[in-house]
Amino acid sequence: MWQTLKWMLDRAGAEAWQVIAAVALCLLLPALAAVVLWPAGMPWVGLRLLEGFGLFWVVVLVVYALAAWVQRRLRVDLYSHPDAFVGSNLLASSILVLGWTAFAALLTHDAAAAAGLWAAWALYLFGLLSGVVACQVLGSFYSGHVYRLACLLVACAGFALFAVWPAAARASFGRLFGLL
Repeated sequence: MWQTLKWMLDRAGAEAWQVIAAVALCLLLPALAAVVLWPAGMPWVGLRLLEGFGLFWVVVLVVYALAAWVQRRLRVDLYSHPDAFVGSNLLASSILVLGWTAFAALLTHDAAAAAGLWAAWALYLFGLLSGVVACQVLGSFYSGHVYRLACLLVACAGFALFAVWPAAARASFGRLFGLL
C-alpha cells in the first residue's frame, strides 16, 4: 500500500500538489486554532473555521464550473479574448475571497467580544491566516500568478476592512452566512 501511495505521489503534478497543500492547510489551521484557543474556552472557533472551509470548497467549485461554462458559451478564452478571460476570473476569485474574509472577520469579531486580550489577538491572527488559506484554495482553481497576488491583496485588505467595520461584512455577505 505504501509503495502505491509513494508511486502516486511521485506521479502527481503541480496542480495535484496545490490541491493537496490547500486541503492540508484547510485542516491544519482550524485544528491549530482549536488547540491554541482551548485554554480560553473557544475551541469551537476551529470547528466553525473547518465548517466554513468545507462550504468554501463547495462554493468555489460551483462558481469555477459556472464561470468556465459561461466563458465557453461566450467563446472567451486566454488566446482569443485574454482581457475578458483574465478579468472575469479576477472578478470571480476576488468576490469569493472577499466573501471568505467577511465570514472570517465576523467570526473573529463575535468571538473576540467575549475574549481576553491574548485570545482576541489570536483570533484576529487566525482570521487573517484563514484568508491566506482561502487564497491557497482559490489557487487550486485559478492558478495564475495574477490571480494569486490579487486574491492575497483582496484577502488582506478585505479582512482589515471587515475587522474594523463588521457592519459592512454583514451588509454585503450577511444573508449568505445564514447557511452556516
